[in-house]
Formats: sequence, C-alpha cells, structure tokens
Amino acid sequence: MSGWMWIGLGIVVVAGLVMAACSRGARGEEPFVDSRRDTQGNVMIRDTDRMWADFTGSVDRDIERERSGERPSGGTPSWDEHWRLRLNAYRSSQDNAPRYLDYIVQARRQAGLPELANQADAR
Repeated sequence: MSGWMWIGLGIVVVAGLVMAACSRGARGEEPFVDSRRDTQGNVMIRDTDRMWADFTGSVDRDIERERSGERPSGGTPSWDEHWRLRLNAYRSSQDNAPRYLDYIVQARRQAGLPELANQADAR
C-alpha cells in the first residue's frame, strides 16, 4: 500500500472511533462520566474506580490550590463556599456519597486546612 492509502485508512479508522464515541452520547450514555439514572430520572454519578480517581485528583488539586493561597475557581468568593457547594453537589448526585464527602473532609484535615463553617453538615 502507498503512503496515501495508509493515511486514508487511518482517517477512516479515527472517524469511525469518533462516531462510535458520539453515538454513546446520543443513546444517553456519557462517554466521559460513569453515570446512571435513578428512579426519578436524575443523573447519578456511579462509584467506579475511574470516577474515584478523577474525584480524588480533583479534590487534591483544589486542596493544594487552597493551601498555596490561590482563590477558588469559578468566581466562588471563598474556599468555604467552594467546598460547601461541592459537598452539596456530591450529596445529591453521587452514588455512595458518604465516601466522597468523607474524603473531602479528611483530606482537608490532613492538609492542615481549617474546618469548614458547616463541618457538621458535611455528611
């Protein structure tokens, strides 16, 4: 096969993979998030190894940013508010939510950060 044939074949294969990934989204499956619908039709994030790794990485990065004195992203006025919003989001849309909520609280403690204003409401 000539070089152009290999390039053409590569383009066809890549296009096929992209179309397959997009079709998952069209069928209601999010290719980047392991999710399901609960009995009321709400999207719930599954507690899978992939989702746990994404979650802990994200929390750890935010904790490091807070420790270094950076401001929270997204226009949130304070880290306390950032964590309150995040805890509420996980509480309402995460399978096995206590595992995720506890991780945030414990990781912040281990980093020496102050307790959150509504620490008792974390779970």
